[in-house]
Amino acid sequence: MTGHQYLQNKGLGEMQWPTISQEYSIGGCHFEQGDLIVVLTHSETGKPITAQLINKAGDKRFLPKLPTKGGVLWLGKSTTESPQQVLVCEGLATGLSLYNQHKKPVIVAFSVHNLGAATKAAKACFPDAKLIIGADNDGAKQSNIGVEVAKTVAADLGAWVAVPPEHGDWNDYYVKHGVEKMTESFVGAMHQPPALPKHNLDSVLPKVGSKPFPFTFGSQGYDVVSPYLIKNLLPANSMGVVYGPSGHFKSFLVLSMACALASGTSFDGRQVNQSSVLYVAGEGGTGVPRRIKGWEVVHNQGQPVQNLAVISQPIYLADAAQLQALIDTIAEIPFSKPLGLIIIDTLARCFAGADENKASDMNLFIAKLDELRRRTGATVLVVHHSGKDADKGARGSSALRAAADFEYSVKRLEEDDLAAELNCTKMKDDSDSANNAYQLKVKQLFRDSDGDPVTTLVCQLESFEPAPVLKESKLGKNSVLLWQAVRSRYEKQESTCRAVLRDDMKKMGLNTSNFGRWANELVEKKIIKIEDDNFIPI
Repeated sequence: MTGHQYLQNKGLGEMQWPTISQEYSIGGCHFEQGDLIVVLTHSETGKPITAQLINKAGDKRFLPKLPTKGGVLWLGKSTTESPQQVLVCEGLATGLSLYNQHKKPVIVAFSVHNLGAATKAAKACFPDAKLIIGADNDGAKQSNIGVEVAKTVAADLGAWVAVPPEHGDWNDYYVKHGVEKMTESFVGAMHQPPALPKHNLDSVLPKVGSKPFPFTFGSQGYDVVSPYLIKNLLPANSMGVVYGPSGHFKSFLVLSMACALASGTSFDGRQVNQSSVLYVAGEGGTGVPRRIKGWEVVHNQGQPVQNLAVISQPIYLADAAQLQALIDTIAEIPFSKPLGLIIIDTLARCFAGADENKASDMNLFIAKLDELRRRTGATVLVVHHSGKDADKGARGSSALRAAADFEYSVKRLEEDDLAAELNCTKMKDDSDSANNAYQLKVKQLFRDSDGDPVTTLVCQLESFEPAPVLKESKLGKNSVLLWQAVRSRYEKQESTCRAVLRDDMKKMGLNTSNFGRWANELVEKKIIKIEDDNFIPI
């Protein structure tokens, strides 16, 4: 037992707590002898199911390969046989702060997704007690899921809710304001959400003349700033699409964003709101782990990227059972940061054989994406293929683009070039972000049993502005030759006047009677401009 540094940082330095007797390394975090151990019991059976370790820096990890769903911690349960109040919260420090304040039993859920199970356990254990959920105020994060879930659970189980008046949890409020102010604010914040209605569908549909919907006047709310994961690139709590042809590095780009987000690394000079990431690799295999390892070596000093989880199999989201299994899995992953991004790679792998071209099939898939976003508070990003003509957008029904909050296309710059261009084709409620290109480099990871190098590609974090690509296939043959003559002379700082270029075309054996038409085609397609009879590349 010891006054651990973590407890001191939380204003609980005088408290004693069990510690570990040997060193551990879990998920890239190191835990020394004397760090804290918290044993979780199942909310229904009361049997131990797993444990959480906490080091001096506040890093937390559950023991690997053990279930966490339904895991709770009781504080002060045995001190009172019939308490008037029982408190429910998410984290250990919050639970200890509340217990110190009220001296009432507290049950700690360890996850917002586990609040329901913890509150039900409290109700079953103390059916006559007043249940109060000390919610986390996640307003400064991508969504206020802590408050939303707490109010929903309270409404369903007849409990009360107390939300901190500032962003953060009740321990944050205690550290900042002290126990007296915390006590006063906690009591003042207590309220009981109305019970969820249990009526048939007709009774909850809006009636003619009723006003059940919230509204605002005029420009009210114009100054609300949309939260982001990667500023001006990935908005928070949204749904988006990245599409492109096969072999054009779209998964490498997306995975680089994911690693940057999970590790809190600036991406292309943009601010990052560090969050956990779940990557659903529908094609499985070793490709994704190797790409992550390459990113770690190049951009993270070889250290593991924490809070990036990978599911290496397709998930058929349109199937209600599989969607629920995915949400249950998310609840069990021991993330130490809020989940901010879920990547579905690719749509085809997770479409369960449905027809991408049918609006009805696509709309069902979109509805499940939106349900996943709503229930987790995370941005859902779908990696998709482009159609036969990549310039005409993503493959399949246009309903996907219509429903997306943002959309990017990815295209390889040249067939033999390890670089890809990221183009913003849609950004809801904001201007499209700039189009940038990213270089990829080969990185050797190890040598196989035959001594051959095993490599991967790693996307660079800094972008560059790609040179304008001349779509020569859409120009006449002679217009292309004229453009090549203009470009060659201009790069050599030679004359590009009309007469000189006409002579160049004659030397190629061309009849220059249509020279004016070739020049006009280049001007109309904004490839060149003509000033004082000089041809200048744009």
